[in-house]
Amino acid sequence: GTDYFRHAFTQQYNISPMQYLNTIRIENAKLLLIKTLDSITSISLQVGFNNPAYFSEIFKKIEGMTPKQYRTLKQQTLPPLEKKVNNK
Repeated sequence: GTDYFRHAFTQQYNISPMQYLNTIRIENAKLLLIKTLDSITSISLQVGFNNPAYFSEIFKKIEGMTPKQYRTLKQQTLPPLEKKVNNK
């Protein structure tokens, strides 16, 4: 069952399935933090976290800084973002 899968996955990749999933989610969040002006709460929901505080905790554990700190750091080194315009 799920225990076998978790064990086999961890043995094969040296990371648990949840750690792998969170890594993918954080990578997606990093792109959104750089490329959009979406709120951190919105980004956390977009990448699959139901709890923005937990998202920030996992982000900091993986990246060594909060999502806000990451966005600020990257905005200092990138050209300014254009505000999104809704074309309806």
